[in-house]
Amino acid sequence: MTRRLRASKKGFTLIELLVVISIIALITSIVLAFLQEARMQARETAFV
Repeated sequence: MTRRLRASKKGFTLIELLVVISIIALITSIVLAFLQEARMQARETAFV
């Protein structure tokens, strides 16, 4: 019966929130890396 009460409880667990935050951080770091590379290439083409 304890299991049934836990399953019906709404909300997210701490692990789920940490996983989502880590995925968002990973995606953000990848996007920022690509933006930095694009900025460097734009500067190089501006000087040419």
